[in-house]
Amino acid sequence: MGVSGGVDGLEPWKEKAFQGLAQEVFGWQFELCAPYRSFCKQRGVTPSSVSDWREIPAVPTTAFKYVNLVSTPYTSISRKPDAAFYTSGTTLGSEHRGCHFVPRVSLYRAAFHQPFRRALLPDVEEIRIISLIPSPISAPHSSLSWMVGMAADAFACEVDWLV
Repeated sequence: MGVSGGVDGLEPWKEKAFQGLAQEVFGWQFELCAPYRSFCKQRGVTPSSVSDWREIPAVPTTAFKYVNLVSTPYTSISRKPDAAFYTSGTTLGSEHRGCHFVPRVSLYRAAFHQPFRRALLPDVEEIRIISLIPSPISAPHSSLSWMVGMAADAFACEVDWLV
């Protein structure tokens, strides 16, 4: 049995390999992210109690509106994340805009290009992009704008930002 989301974003992981990686990442996040550790402990879940990746607690999306869920060793040190993306605030109002800190945008870039090309542009070298969302320059804290900008930089022969 495979688990969706293999290394290239299209091929399934082997169950055993995914299990090991998921438990390793869970242990790392549990150790380094105090709000997540608290969330897990309230549910009686620790890295030593998990025997299957499906037992690892998923954080509700609303949590990102209230707490910083960064799992990097430097969250308490001086290094800033490479980027910060914010939610629009339409659900709970602008005072509760969620924030997603991106420790290294290089990881986003590395994880983006091959899966994007294979899934959406397998037989095309360049495309024209007509974007109905703001450009990354106009909306630097929008993850969607940033991702469309990455696609434009990598694959577009021409880009029209209409918003």
